Amino acid sequence: MTKRLIELHGKGFDADFILLGNNYLMCLQNSNTFPYQSYSILLIDEVYDYLSESYKCIYAIEVFTGEKGVLLTDGIVQSSFLAN
Repeated sequence: MTKRLIELHGKGFDADFILLGNNYLMCLQNSNTFPYQSYSILLIDEVYDYLSESYKCIYAIEVFTGEKGVLLTDGIVQSSFLAN
């Protein structure tokens, strides 16, 4: 997992995002929130996390404002979330 995150950071995906309700994302660095119409999301990989002993999905996020970052989830994001 660390290797994939380092690769993405090297490509400018340096923000960290979390999922909120109603398909919103929030950037952890600045607390900005974004509705699903304002970003693109791409599944990069599903990797095993040895610390939590579970699989994690790594997504690349690009926001219309130019911010780029990553989203880690415990599973695949539902297709309704990926509507854009």
